[in-house]
Amino acid sequence: MSVVKLQDSLVLAQLVGVIGSALFAVGNFATSFTGVMPVLAESSTTELPLKYQLIIWRHFVKRGKALFAPTAALSSAAYGLSAYLNTAFRNSALASMCLCLASLPFTLIVIAPSYQRLFTFEDRARAGETSETFEKNVLSELKSWNRLNIIRFSLVGIAFLNGLKDLALM
Repeated sequence: MSVVKLQDSLVLAQLVGVIGSALFAVGNFATSFTGVMPVLAESSTTELPLKYQLIIWRHFVKRGKALFAPTAALSSAAYGLSAYLNTAFRNSALASMCLCLASLPFTLIVIAPSYQRLFTFEDRARAGETSETFEKNVLSELKSWNRLNIIRFSLVGIAFLNGLKDLALM
């Protein structure tokens, strides 16, 4: 393989990693810090019944699952290829790869129990359960889920910034 083709492949791999991790990071940032999710986690900011808050939350989770897991996997693979192709940026690209990859087990091990609790709360709310204690538990779990989502955003956000730095230096 010629040096020019190798450089083109390297830049392309790095670009795919950066774009994938950017989609993940920006999407998680928007979910955690702006828009409807922070509003749902604060009971004082909405008059929307709890049942509908949980339905909206589930919609965001379904959309996120469809987008964020594939972008984390794609970014990890692209950063891994970049590390393989370029010894000068190997450690940095491996760090980005590991950070993107870490978001997947973090989601499955740490965030998934929160998903399950919120799904159960949604079923109970749809069945008509209402009480002050129930509402406090749901809102507490929404806040907890949002905090965990911020940690996940941070993992991939750092990978994105690191990958962008490497791309700028190529």
